[in-house]
Amino acid sequence: MKLRLSPNITATLTAHEKTNVYLHRFKIIQSPGCFCTHGEQTTDQLLYDCEILGKEREKLIAYTSREEDLPVRKRELLN
Repeated sequence: MKLRLSPNITATLTAHEKTNVYLHRFKIIQSPGCFCTHGEQTTDQLLYDCEILGKEREKLIAYTSREEDLPVRKRELLN
């Protein structure tokens, strides 16, 4: 899978996206928890584990699996 680099992709892959963990670190919000209430909201948690985003994740996997397998982790996207 080839990705066109953009500021949003770069921020996501380097964990500088405005997730709750990121905002909490700078004391912008009070809690780093995800809106699904299953752990802290990190980039990996949103991409791979958030229960609320399950349907979107399934659509993404179905779309990307037409050409190639969805990378298991962000490191594979960087390669």
